Amino acid sequence: LPFSIFAQGLRRFSTDRPKKPVKESWSFLSEIAGNPALAGRGISISAGEILKLVDLAGASSAIMHIGHGRLNTLAFDHLDFLTPIFHGEQVHMDARVAHVGSTSVAVHCVGRKKDLMSRGWIHTHEALVVYVALGPDGRPEKAPELVCETAEEQQFREMVKCRLQLGKVYQSEQEAISASAFTATSPETESAEETQHQERIDMEDTELRLRKIFMPRNLNALG
Repeated sequence: LPFSIFAQGLRRFSTDRPKKPVKESWSFLSEIAGNPALAGRGISISAGEILKLVDLAGASSAIMHIGHGRLNTLAFDHLDFLTPIFHGEQVHMDARVAHVGSTSVAVHCVGRKKDLMSRGWIHTHEALVVYVALGPDGRPEKAPELVCETAEEQQFREMVKCRLQLGKVYQSEQEAISASAFTATSPETESAEETQHQERIDMEDTELRLRKIFMPRNLNALG
């Protein structure tokens, strides 16, 4: 085997992992969110735009811990939208690595927006994003261990670990419910349903087609 492939295999299965403290993964993102042309109109930003910013802030923290940019977003384990964010508002996000598994890195992200009236910051959202470290060959590789230097970091890591475990239990329960929903119904059940529902509608009759008509910017209130 070539030496590079052999070295990758040794690194993947090696028990010696580098260690990094939590403070080395601190990262932040600050920018004017949304479309500046819509500022001052009271139009809130979609959840997708906020997810993109959270993913960017979390990935920056995970990259600082892993030491390279080869990673994939695995899941948004937890996300709370506490206050809406409007176009043109300044958004600031802080992110830090909270828990590290074998190949996974969980990053805690906290978002705030600037209140122009009080000159203070308003807590807008909070998220826990899980990433997977990848090797040069694109396969998962072990991430550096996380070192907690304070009691607060240790307690927060244990809390995040419990939340991730509860998330796995919840996912398994959801998969069991989804599997049971597609089990075949007995003839007795089908006959009972026919007596209860005398009128039936084809699925094609329930389809709704929407067509969006684009207007010039000067005639469109949403920009």
